[in-house]
Amino acid sequence: MHESADEFPRATRKPIKPELLWPLFDAAASGTFPQLREGESERLMGLVLVHATKTDPTRVRLEARAVLRRDNRAGNELADRAREALRAVKGVPEVSALMARFHKSPGRFSSPAADVLRCHEFASEIVNDGLELYWHNLGVHWVAVRRGLRILHLPKVSKTFMNGAAIVFAGKPSDRATLSAIRSLLKVDAEQKSRDLDRIDRTLQRQVTSVFRAVERYINCNASVFTKQ
Repeated sequence: MHESADEFPRATRKPIKPELLWPLFDAAASGTFPQLREGESERLMGLVLVHATKTDPTRVRLEARAVLRRDNRAGNELADRAREALRAVKGVPEVSALMARFHKSPGRFSSPAADVLRCHEFASEIVNDGLELYWHNLGVHWVAVRRGLRILHLPKVSKTFMNGAAIVFAGKPSDRATLSAIRSLLKVDAEQKSRDLDRIDRTLQRQVTSVFRAVERYINCNASVFTKQ
């Protein structure tokens, strides 16, 4: 079950009969599953919730909401699985699956969906490589990020992002700049720009969590915008 949940997209998971799943959930929840080590009970409960979305959505809603009432912290594995299960019951696409489709065929996505997904891409690049490499690798999409941050109502992140754009473009941002043009701009007074972008990057590192949350919230509330793409 663990491999199936983690390695396969939601749409391709083979349904498991609920009468086989819920006894596992109940035993894990009550602590009467002696074979499970510390932390494994919640992991099992989360996997049951995800796998039962198609075969028993009614109980999934009840149990997932109960889980979130007890502990709704981001990063809690059981809470994350509960949110995933609720999204599946509602027909909301997973962000990771959307991003995979977006990267494969970006032209199939129109605004506002494309702009919101560009924001997720931007936040991921900040976490993984930092602001300077974002501009070097993906800066050509900066206008879409600017629009997306407005759609997501993230004025503080938007202001920080535009401060970075002002550094790259020396105060004259160009909506039509090509990636090669942006890379050329990064080479002008490169050491100073690198120091300035690093300073902006430190602020963004503290802000990107709000971007990820806003993207997920937007997708949850506007699922049809993404499912029709």
